[in-house]
Parts: sequence; C-alpha cells; structure tokens
Amino acid sequence: MSYLEFIKENVTINVFISVIVYTLFSTIHEKILIPILDIILDILLDKFKIKDRDFDIGPKKIKYGVIIKEILSTIILLSLIYIFRKF
Repeated sequence: MSYLEFIKENVTINVFISVIVYTLFSTIHEKILIPILDIILDILLDKFKIKDRDFDIGPKKIKYGVIIKEILSTIILLSLIYIFRKF
C-alpha cells in the first residue's frame, strides 16, 4: 500500500475537519488564552500568596497556580465551544 492509497482510504472529511479544529483551538488556547490568564492569575495568586505553593503527591510536586490556570483555561475554552456551537 502506498502512502497516497493510505491517505485516500483512511483520511475522511471528518478526520480532516477534526484536525483543523483541534489545531485552531490548540492555538487559541496556548497563544491567546493562557497568556491572558497568566496576567490575571499572577495578580490574584500573588495577592492570596498561593502562586508559589505546591503540594506533594508521592515524589511529584504540583503547583496550585498551574492547576488553577489549566482548570480555568479548560472551562473557558469548553464554554466558548458550547456558545459557538449554537451559531
């Protein structure tokens, strides 16, 4: 089976659209949303002094600031997808 035959058999329009949408939302998430949340959360987390705190799970250390930023960015991104799905 050649490479072109593989592409013709396995890549459908749904797969192509999924890749484009994933790339789009990944770019929005990493290049726009995360930097904005960094600015906002740095101010808030410094105010409450939890930016540099971490907790241990076995040999791993997890930072509160990173967890809060990731959870908020995921919630915002999912909310945007839900809102734009209606249009």
